[in-house]
Amino acid sequence: MTGGGDEYGGISMRRCWLLLSILLLLAACGGEGGTSPAGKSQVVFETEDGVEIVGTLYATETNSPLLLLLHRLGADRRSWEGFARSLQERGVAALAIDLRGHGESTRQGETTISYHDFEEADFSAMILDVSAALRFLRSDPGITQPDRVGIAGASIGANLALSYAAEDPGIETVVLLSPGFGYRVPLSSDDMVRYGRRPILIMASRQDGNAASDAMTLDALAEDERHTLLLF
Repeated sequence: MTGGGDEYGGISMRRCWLLLSILLLLAACGGEGGTSPAGKSQVVFETEDGVEIVGTLYATETNSPLLLLLHRLGADRRSWEGFARSLQERGVAALAIDLRGHGESTRQGETTISYHDFEEADFSAMILDVSAALRFLRSDPGITQPDRVGIAGASIGANLALSYAAEDPGIETVVLLSPGFGYRVPLSSDDMVRYGRRPILIMASRQDGNAASDAMTLDALAEDERHTLLLF
């Protein structure tokens, strides 16, 4: 599973995903917020098991909806740069993080960690990275309103997005690119059932292993009428 490429078959996935995810997120999240400074800044926070997570926050001038961005296996938060900037220009804030063992998120106490050395339990623990990111966002009302947060992820990031959102009803919407069963980070049909009646966008390439069939399985379980499946 490649999960997270910018183009498949000549289609610009960044543009397609951008337009669809913005429409989905804004349709799900309403209300007006206060103000916060626009710009790009590095943020650092710690998970409950002591991993230091590094991220880039793309703030907006208004207290707007925010999309948490989770990269694919072997990538890092920089892979979201262009997409996050495009969101920011359209009034949607973003936080892109390096998942543990990736990019600059390689410290757990005095230990250096790398995804190359991860076992099943280490990949499963990545859900704590997502939880820590949401705690960070919700602790500062100047960043976004707590009820206007969505999660977008690619590959393992997609699995994490749905798995986390299934347990957190405060996540308004998710955008999944190439989610997959049995791929490093656990994902099950039950996650989709627990996600319930909330908007979801699922995207996958027909050439990306089992991603297309897994995406169709998840979409068939979607309970909210605001669900979209895009295969390309």
